[in-house]
Amino acid sequence: MATLEDFHMVVQTTQNMEGLRQDIRANAESYKARLVRGEELAVVATIADEDAGEYLRRLQWQRDIFDAPTRLTRLTTGFSALGIDEAEVRVEWQELQDASTFQQGARKTTAGELNQTADEVLSRVVSHDRVFF
Repeated sequence: MATLEDFHMVVQTTQNMEGLRQDIRANAESYKARLVRGEELAVVATIADEDAGEYLRRLQWQRDIFDAPTRLTRLTTGFSALGIDEAEVRVEWQELQDASTFQQGARKTTAGELNQTADEVLSRVVSHDRVFF
């Protein structure tokens, strides 16, 4: 049987990962909009790089849970109580990790490259249905 602590681990995980999903998508859209408004490419590219670093930092929080047996047990117990398999959580995490790593390493020396980076990130990080917008 899951405990309240297990449930808290689930809530924090889903808030972090869904928050990241929303941030990644919104920021990718904002890079494109900033370029259209004529903001300096170097400034927008720097923001994109800094954002990717922040995404990876937040994803590390989840990696730390995956790598800590006691914390992972809490997480999987909580998700199992909801009928959600750990593998699904890892797939979601990997989707965000891959997009963030791509964004960090992508060339952004021209507006075209930065637009392509944003488009690729948007294609990699699917939008989820939400209650609150």
